[in-house]
Amino acid sequence: MKFSVFTVMLPEFTPQAAVRLLSELGYDGVEWRVAKPSQQTDAAPSYWGNNRCTIDIATVDREARELAALTRSTGLEVPSLGTYMGYRDLEDIERAMRAAAEMGCPRIRVSPPRYDRNIGYTRLFGESLAGYVEVQRLAQKYSVQACLEIHMGNICSSPSLAHRLVSNFDPRYIGVILDPGNMIYEGYEDWRMGMELLGPYLAHVHLKNTRWDTVGTRATGEAEWKASAAAIDQGIIDFRQFMADLRAVGYDGWCSFEDFSESGTTEEKLRRDIAYMRSL
Repeated sequence: MKFSVFTVMLPEFTPQAAVRLLSELGYDGVEWRVAKPSQQTDAAPSYWGNNRCTIDIATVDREARELAALTRSTGLEVPSLGTYMGYRDLEDIERAMRAAAEMGCPRIRVSPPRYDRNIGYTRLFGESLAGYVEVQRLAQKYSVQACLEIHMGNICSSPSLAHRLVSNFDPRYIGVILDPGNMIYEGYEDWRMGMELLGPYLAHVHLKNTRWDTVGTRATGEAEWKASAAAIDQGIIDFRQFMADLRAVGYDGWCSFEDFSESGTTEEKLRRDIAYMRSL
């Protein structure tokens, strides 16, 4: 397996500084965050706010060649583009796929909808099924895979829910990003069972850990619980078992870190995370 970093966790670094650091620390690749840049450029760097390691979705296709050259200059690869597009955003999806093809990047992220109780799962699933038909057509056009991420809050929060959607498509063009950290928030299933179910649709892996803590007591007396990011070796996930399960099902692709824990500086987390994973 190869290890990369999703630049959402590098908000204080420019792309140039990021690739130098990741190369020095022994990473194999960089998963670029592709989104609309923050307008609050004077704000402190933050993961989903003023993130300086973000590529503008509006210009990513025009920047692709230069970005690819920058990445290759440090010996890194680009396993995926971490976009924030929903499956209906076909113009942006095509722009991102065009950029990925130019960069030699095999996949991009394309998200299913969030679950909405006022709409209901059945309708959301049906609309997504029809919508990903158009996404697959673009994927075929550019030979770039579109991957949905297993994520709390959306209609694919577990491997089985993700499989129900993607199994209607060609795994060469529609795949799944397995994110165990998200599954601790919502959608936990036995790691290996989920991997076995996804089979050829398992295209990419995100690595982070999560914990649950009591944060208070409700007026009615029940404990109130909250999930939050944990250091890679200090959360609920047993990564020794998780990585063994990946190897057992024959996965030899990319694992991309997105460590949102407050367990050190960004550089300290990067050093610790790859050392820990390579030790397993």
